[in-house]
Amino acid sequence: MDRHGTTLVEILFVMILTSIVMILFYGMFTSTSIRAVGLQKRADGQEAVRILLARIRQELKSAIGLVDIQKNGRILTIPLEDRSREPDDLRRFYYSQYEYNPDQKEVIYRKLNRQRGGPLEERLWLGGKTQILNFYAFATSENERILFQYYRVVLELDHFDVKLKPKKTKEELAASGGGYVDPADLNPREVVHSITTVYPRRVNMELRIEVPQEGGSI
Repeated sequence: MDRHGTTLVEILFVMILTSIVMILFYGMFTSTSIRAVGLQKRADGQEAVRILLARIRQELKSAIGLVDIQKNGRILTIPLEDRSREPDDLRRFYYSQYEYNPDQKEVIYRKLNRQRGGPLEERLWLGGKTQILNFYAFATSENERILFQYYRVVLELDHFDVKLKPKKTKEELAASGGGYVDPADLNPREVVHSITTVYPRRVNMELRIEVPQEGGSI
C-alpha cells in the first residue's frame, strides 16, 4: 500500500493561508467596530442636542423678564428664579447663559448670579462629534411687541444627525426586519435644522403692552 503523508510544505501553506484569512477577518471586524463606535458617539451627540433644546425651551417658558441676546444672536441670557429658595436668598434669582463658539462649533453654558458677575457654573454643553453648525437666537423687538401684542423668543440650531438611509426596495426593507441596524445603513452627515419658538407666559402677562395713542386735538 502506498502511503502519502502530509509534507512540511503543505503544512506551511495551510498555516499561511489560515493566517491570511484571519488577518482579513480581523481587519474587517476592526473597521466595522471603529465605524460603529463613531456612529454611536454621533448618536449620543444628537441626544445631547435634543436635551439642550428641551432645556432652553423650558427655561424660556420660565423666564421672569426679557431675555438678553448679544453677538448677533450667538449669546442667549435668560433671567430665571429658583422658587425653592427663600425670597431674601441671593441665589434665588440667576441667569442661564448659552454662548455659541463658531470656530469650535460648540455651545458653552454658564450660570450667572443676579449681578452677572463671575459664573457660578460653567461647562461645555456641546461640541466635538456633535458639530453645532449654527446657533442663532432672536426675540420680538419693542415695536413688534406693540404691534402684535406678544413677546416671542426664537432659537434656530443647525447640527449633524444620524439618520437611516431610505431603503430602495420593499424587499430590502422587509429583509432588515427591524432590531439591529447595520452601520452601513446609517448616514452620519445629514444636517438638521431645528427651530424652537417660545412665548414666555410670565413675561407676556407682566409686560402689559399698551399701544400709544395719538395726542392733541384740532
